[in-house]
Amino acid sequence: VNHRAEINNYVLSIYRFYNLFRRKSEFYNPFSEVINPLESPMLADDFSDMETLTTLAEFYFKIGLYVSSRSVFERLDVMAPPEPLRYQKLGFCCERCGDYQTAARYYEQADLLDGRNLWNLRRFGSVLRRLGRTDDAIAIKKITPYQAYNSIYHWKTSYNPTESELAFLQAHQIKRLYIRFFDVALDNHWLEGQLSVVPIATTTFPQVPPSNMEVVPTIYITLEAIRSINGKEADYADRIVTRILAMATRHNIENINEVQFDCDWTKTTRNSYFELCRIAKDSLHKKGIELSSTIRLHQLGDDCPPINRGVLMLYNTGALKSAQTKNSILNYSHVAPYMKNANYRMHLDFAYPTFAWGIWFRNNKFKAILRTTDFSDRDYYQQRTDGTYKVLKDHFLESHELLRGDIIRLENSHYDEIIKVKKLTESTLKNDNEYSVILYHLDSATLSKYTPCEIESIYHHL
Repeated sequence: VNHRAEINNYVLSIYRFYNLFRRKSEFYNPFSEVINPLESPMLADDFSDMETLTTLAEFYFKIGLYVSSRSVFERLDVMAPPEPLRYQKLGFCCERCGDYQTAARYYEQADLLDGRNLWNLRRFGSVLRRLGRTDDAIAIKKITPYQAYNSIYHWKTSYNPTESELAFLQAHQIKRLYIRFFDVALDNHWLEGQLSVVPIATTTFPQVPPSNMEVVPTIYITLEAIRSINGKEADYADRIVTRILAMATRHNIENINEVQFDCDWTKTTRNSYFELCRIAKDSLHKKGIELSSTIRLHQLGDDCPPINRGVLMLYNTGALKSAQTKNSILNYSHVAPYMKNANYRMHLDFAYPTFAWGIWFRNNKFKAILRTTDFSDRDYYQQRTDGTYKVLKDHFLESHELLRGDIIRLENSHYDEIIKVKKLTESTLKNDNEYSVILYHLDSATLSKYTPCEIESIYHHL
């Protein structure tokens, strides 16, 4: 007999009776209130061991029943040895219930056990400010010392990771998530009806990033935008910082210690970009936040931007629009020349590709980047000896009209090439072992092409 199924059906039948019966208003509904098994004489004995209590406390916490969750966590605290994560959750429960004094005590206990937890420090400072202990909060708000973490970019317009992507973050102990918040580009202004520097492609957040993970809001700034803000850097730095903080507040993203700018600046746009960085950095520092910037290979020989650290982009290294290029994503021969006598005067983290795409050509002229990477349909594509694909029939793909005879170059981020480049660049440019490795980007379709051991090898410090 399947007792579990019988019990589930029995409880479900009772629930339906109390909630659907047409005369339900005439009697008390036991399902109208939170059922706490610890307060029931019939159930209390079955909820007395640590494993069951932990499951119950986590369940209440997950669904936002913070009073009940606090009660169970406090019972666990009597039974179990001190544990920082439990104190963090107890502090959060108390904070949500408005008991800021007790919340501060629990956050302080968590900090004593794990003083490097950035999320806990943020919450601790927040409740201290609510208690009027501004000086103590300011001391905590000081910029948190940088820590090297396994990291990854999220480069989509909607933060809504799948279960497999969340499992990937957990399996590889990824603690820093670089989320593209929006782009800054030259576009039609919705009000003025003319080209202006505006934020576009703003990311939405159907999900909130994991609370135990540091989030780095990342802003992509086009070259056209940098050229257009010349002389107005202070105004746009303020706009960008204000928008980042507003988005973080709106979407309850609190664990922010760093903001990153991503811009392929050149010698002609360097002064304007550097001024933008300088002003934004000063503004962010007042809020306990640092500023980083992506660094392209061609920028290694130039001056360093006025930032706290750089991230060396080791992807998009080749001439994407050239029909002669074999792989524009990553090629050792493209990277090696930049490593000769390379000596960058700033801390660098390293970003490696784990993505794929198709590059579409017509008559040897670049047409567009295709996100589709499956060209196995022999009715429409023919693989050629050089690895490219020839279009056999006119058809539409990703809103593009592909014509017979067009060529698609499928590009992948090959593991062996990544490791080869990794050995060269990290041995040449790392200042110490306190650097982060970042993957680009969080997408299960492409990440699934690598084994767990291969991912760990990419993250491994040389």
